[in-house]
Amino acid sequence: FTQKGKLFGTVVARGERRGGIRGNTEGKVGMGKTILIIKEEKMKKLLIVVDYQNDFVTGSLGFKGAEALEEPIAGKIEEYRKMGTEGQIIFTMDTHDRHYMETQEGRPLPVEHCLDGQDGWQLYGKIAGLKGEQDLVFSKPTFGSYELGEYLHTHKEEYGSVEFVGVVTD
Repeated sequence: FTQKGKLFGTVVARGERRGGIRGNTEGKVGMGKTILIIKEEKMKKLLIVVDYQNDFVTGSLGFKGAEALEEPIAGKIEEYRKMGTEGQIIFTMDTHDRHYMETQEGRPLPVEHCLDGQDGWQLYGKIAGLKGEQDLVFSKPTFGSYELGEYLHTHKEEYGSVEFVGVVTD
């Protein structure tokens, strides 16, 4: 069922007003002599935690104030956890190998950081313990993530909102 091109729900029963439609009466919508019963489909909310890793908080590219983001980010993660299946959490992880300094990104930003598997690559503090098995993780070998972009494009009908938290979220 759509209105102005936006999906609102799925028609679960259709019938005439006079014979009556029995059962679920959630979301009755009258249309002339026909009445549709709509089962509302709630769109999920998506939280993306961007690069909240040791190297961006207290490590080689850390900055003053980054540690103060830990509690608000943890609060957001806990808020989305309480949503159950109506909430989804994705983590992005800046991820480089030992040849980082030779890459297109590494030449103008010659600071080794977020080396795969090293301490600086790990999620920071409390956030590391809040990442669950059900969460998606996208590794980013450069500033953006084509894989995350593709995922969002192919799943755009699932999400009613997307919220970003973390560092380097612009």
